[in-house]
Amino acid sequence: MTDQIIQEIYSQIQSKKKILAMLLQEDAPSVDIANIHMPSPPSYKIGDRIATRKSYRQTLAKLGHASDCIIALDGDTKNSTFSELFKKDHPDRFIECYIAEQNTVSIAVGYATRSRTVPFCSTSAAFFM
Repeated sequence: MTDQIIQEIYSQIQSKKKILAMLLQEDAPSVDIANIHMPSPPSYKIGDRIATRKSYRQTLAKLGHASDCIIALDGDTKNSTFSELFKKDHPDRFIECYIAEQNTVSIAVGYATRSRTVPFCSTSAAFFM
């Protein structure tokens, strides 16, 4: 059925130039995201009271140093989710998506699709409502 669809598309092209449809070429080097580990466990003690977002910041920063496959996406909340620490340490792996939280998740899904990166989205849950 693919040939039929391609012919249908060709029949609608208003140009004499021939366009060739080619299959995707798998030329990207393989990446292993299965063995990403924390370099050391958290140093919290039983009874310590720590904000979840602060713990998230520390964990994300440690993971960022452990693997180049970790990326962070933020919905313009990096100062409250503390993902700004990741941005400071790894600016090339930080994506600011501004106030488009649903789009932030869509971008993260796209990054995760080919199993080349492990994306972390940072925002406040209330912004998804």
